[in-house]
Amino acid sequence: MYTIRSDDGTQIACRDWGKGSPVLLVHGIASDGSRWEPLLPMLTPRFQIYMMDRRGRGASGDTPPHAIEREFEDVAAVTASIGRPVALVGHGLGSLCALEAALRSSNVRKLVLFEPVANIGDAQLYSDGAIERIEQLLEQDRRNEAVSYFLREVTRVSPDELERIQRQIVWQRRIAAAPTIARELRAQSAYRFDPARLRTLSIPTLVLTGGNSPDLVKQQARLLADILPSATLVELPEQGCAAIDSAPGLFVREVVGFLRDTW
Repeated sequence: MYTIRSDDGTQIACRDWGKGSPVLLVHGIASDGSRWEPLLPMLTPRFQIYMMDRRGRGASGDTPPHAIEREFEDVAAVTASIGRPVALVGHGLGSLCALEAALRSSNVRKLVLFEPVANIGDAQLYSDGAIERIEQLLEQDRRNEAVSYFLREVTRVSPDELERIQRQIVWQRRIAAAPTIARELRAQSAYRFDPARLRTLSIPTLVLTGGNSPDLVKQQARLLADILPSATLVELPEQGCAAIDSAPGLFVREVVGFLRDTW
C-alpha cells in the first residue's frame, strides 16, 4: 500500500496488483477498495490493477467539510500518479468520481461506468426520509443496520443478495465505512449531469447497468450513454446494482472485453 497526496492535502491510499496495462478501480458508497478483491484473480492476469480507498474510509485520510469535488480530485490525483495511460472503472458514486476525474485528467484512456446515478430533473433518487433514517441509525451506533438499510432501501438489492453480501469477508469493512454513507448520498443527490461538459469527453466509455435495476437507474445510464460522444451502453441480464458480487464473471467479461478490444 502507498498513499497519494490529493489537492487539498488529504492522503489517499492505493494498492496495486498484477502486471500489464493499468486499471484504476473506484468503489461506490458503503465500501472501500477491498470490495474489488474478489475480482483480482480474473483481472490481474491481464492488467495491473490499482484499488484506491476513497477519502474517509479504509487507509485513506479525510479532511472536513466533505465536498464531492474533492473526491473527483482524489481520483484524478491517483490517476496522475500512475504515470501511464489508465483505464478507470467506477461503481455507483465511484462512477461519477471516475467520470469527473476523466474530465480533469490527461492520461485516462478508457472509462467504464457501472450504474452512474445522479438526479435527473424532478426524479427522486431515494424515498423520503431514507438519508435521515441512515443518519439516525448511525447516531445510535447501529452501523450494521445502517449499511443493511442502505443496501436494501436505497440500492434495492434483493433479500438473497443482501444475505450474500453480509456473508462476505469484506462486510466488516462496509460497516467501518458506514459513517460516510449519508454525506455521500447527499452529495449524489446534489450532482447533475452537465451535457455541455460531458460532450467534450471523447474517451471510449462503457456504461453498464443491470437489467433488473430500477427503471430510474437504467434511464440515467441511457441518458449518460447518449450524451457521451464515444459511449457504449450494455445491460447485464438478470442483474442489479450488486452484479459485481452476484455475477462477477459476467461483470469482468464485459469490462475485459471492452478494454481488450479498444486498448
